[in-house]
Amino acid sequence: MGACVGCGGSQSPGVFVLEAGTYARCDGCGLASLDPLPAEGAAGALFEEGYFHGGVAGGYSDYDADGALHEANARARWALVERHSGAPPASVLDVGCAVGTFLVEAQRRGAQVAGVDVSPWARAQAEQRHGIGVAASVEEVAARESGEFDVVTFFQSLEHVPRPDRLLAGACACLRPGGLVVIETWDAGSTVARVMGKAWQQMNPPTVLHLMGRPSLAALLGRAGFELVTVERTSKLVSVGLVLHILADKFPALLGWLGVLARRPWLARLTLRYRLGDLVTAVARKPLAVVGT
Repeated sequence: MGACVGCGGSQSPGVFVLEAGTYARCDGCGLASLDPLPAEGAAGALFEEGYFHGGVAGGYSDYDADGALHEANARARWALVERHSGAPPASVLDVGCAVGTFLVEAQRRGAQVAGVDVSPWARAQAEQRHGIGVAASVEEVAARESGEFDVVTFFQSLEHVPRPDRLLAGACACLRPGGLVVIETWDAGSTVARVMGKAWQQMNPPTVLHLMGRPSLAALLGRAGFELVTVERTSKLVSVGLVLHILADKFPALLGWLGVLARRPWLARLTLRYRLGDLVTAVARKPLAVVGT
């Protein structure tokens, strides 16, 4: 157990003990991190094709079956980005872009786009389906396009990486002065998370490495050089099939049978708006360069 990657503080071990892993929580900012964290280069192995098609606990039941919902969520996310930018961004980097659905929406709105994803399968799919080349790391993008982007986005991806502090520092390097970082993630301090405890749907080691809250988000962003603008509750569309898949994963002894039902194709057409209060979006700004001293 090392120092907290959010604020550098000390951690209390064994706060959440699950069969698949244990989370330690920072005594300062409250960030709960898997203990021990995997090596940074090991994360990609967790997000191969099985993660997207029902083969990994905490993953999707059938990512492609929910394609229309991913597109609708991408439109809503673009509207949020545009609202906080004050104008349509000219260039966007999406970190954890999966097969590139948000990047396609950004292109449709006239933006120049780039993507990053640790999953070799997702990178290949983005290229094959949309002709979008996706990098394996933010460092790779920063090396060729430092200070070039208006917006960097993380849609439910920051909690999956071993060192979110380093990833955000890399994102800051990619942004122009005054550019925005937009992070959609899960709030471990929300009412539903506190009530559900270890049964909360985001407690999913080894794919979910960090359980964030508003204080830890603020700490991470501050350490990376950002000025926090807002953290607001958000919602998204989900399929009934995905909900059943999550329930089967979380309660296998009682509801494991729902996993078979979750893969019925017609359930992908039944949708719900997820609004339990634990999904949040943080927006922060890279400071403008100081002229003179």
